[in-house]
Amino acid sequence: MRAHLHGSGLSIRKSWRRGGRAEKIAAISAVGSLGALLSASPMVWLSETLGWRGAMLVAASAMALCAAGVALRMGPPPQEGQSEDAPESRPAGIVYLLPICLTLSLGGTFRNAWATPYLPGVFSADQRVSGFALTIVSAVGMGTSFAIPALVSRVSPRSIVTAGMAAATIAAFAMAVSPGSSIVAAIALICLLYSIGNLHPLVMAEAQEIAPSKHRGLLLGFLNTVVFFGVAISSAIFGWIAQIAGGPSATFQIILFSTAGCLAIGLTVYLTRPAWRSVANQR
Repeated sequence: MRAHLHGSGLSIRKSWRRGGRAEKIAAISAVGSLGALLSASPMVWLSETLGWRGAMLVAASAMALCAAGVALRMGPPPQEGQSEDAPESRPAGIVYLLPICLTLSLGGTFRNAWATPYLPGVFSADQRVSGFALTIVSAVGMGTSFAIPALVSRVSPRSIVTAGMAAATIAAFAMAVSPGSSIVAAIALICLLYSIGNLHPLVMAEAQEIAPSKHRGLLLGFLNTVVFFGVAISSAIFGWIAQIAGGPSATFQIILFSTAGCLAIGLTVYLTRPAWRSVANQR
């Protein structure tokens, strides 16, 4: 039995390495992150030059060209029995990915909505310092998104997800103990929390491996919906904490403890997913 499971694990790892699915998905996501930059200063410049209608027309045209490129280059779906992989016949393993999908968005929520009040409220940082800090966070997040595809070719995607989530959990717990201890540590924490969002392509690639072919699109769409649902839940909860807590220090202490707890739960459930066996290995 142990030898069979060990062989199954080797087969899974070879599938990830040979097909390069996780690496390809991570690379596509990294390129997609450039859109965040294009939607910032370049969009402002376009709006000032062409007006908001002109800027929207340029953006819409670019999106139409991309969609046309995908439609023209996308190959036909594999015939039944010719799928490039042979996942298990039921999507039970997807359940173990739900908590981590919910928590992957916590870093983005914190960076986009709470980093600005955190730095001035706890450290009395002025607008210049806060803006510089967010620039660092964005640069680190983008650098991480491009580093992950290269890392996937050397380390298993599951190990990368585990290490990233564990590091973010430990850092959030440590900072929650004393949220006002160091602004440098606070910026490093925001960088780390924001960067775990780049683990999303690896989780989706793993979901592709274990999802039945005929339900794969539906299940992946559901997992992506769960990620956005996590943004909505965390935003509401963080806002409620800010209303009831007494002052910035207490607010962010509770928020960071809550973030660390959610990350720990997501990682624990992710690690408890039982080893699955592909149909090919069952034959």
